[in-house]
Amino acid sequence: MRVSESMRAFESLLAERDVRETQAGPDAAVEALLAFFADVRADDAAVDGVSDVVYLSWGTYDWGPGPTFQYSIRRQFFVADTRVEDADDGIWELEWIFHFVPDAKTVALGSGSVECSEPRDVEAFHSRVRAMAPSEFARRASATRTELSFRQGG
Repeated sequence: MRVSESMRAFESLLAERDVRETQAGPDAAVEALLAFFADVRADDAAVDGVSDVVYLSWGTYDWGPGPTFQYSIRRQFFVADTRVEDADDGIWELEWIFHFVPDAKTVALGSGSVECSEPRDVEAFHSRVRAMAPSEFARRASATRTELSFRQGG
């Protein structure tokens, strides 16, 4: 797969697993994206341990329509052979975000991010994030909306 084909390839994986974007919860999203990271390599991503990475992130943000607590899993790619002066153009992200109403519980969770840069570490990473407080919250709370996107990240 090429980086530019990531969304289509991920949607195929979701269909194979019978995971529907509009109905999937955070656990299913994390499992699917980690399987995609472990099993599907990007032929045109640089091979250096930092150019194809999965991040689990959380925090309360306001990007316009009002604050939401966001729990997201994203795979970030850096396209090989991107010129240094165009580095931002070489960053692409496949991200699945779950939005929740912020409250005292989400304030206590704060914000943060953890990463997995090696497919061989997916199992340990998955065990770690499943046990984290933000994942526990996302598992029990009801998301107000979700977003699955593929966009330039630079």
